[in-house]
Amino acid sequence: MKRRGTPEADLQRAVVQALRIALPRTVIIHHCAN
Repeated sequence: MKRRGTPEADLQRAVVQALRIALPRTVIIHHCAN
């Protein structure tokens, strides 16, 4: 994997990681709420 020091790539990687963590959490919360 090549690592480039571009802010866009770092931002995109951070967003993807955040979504990967946040989405299952919200799904579990909604599932338990119902």
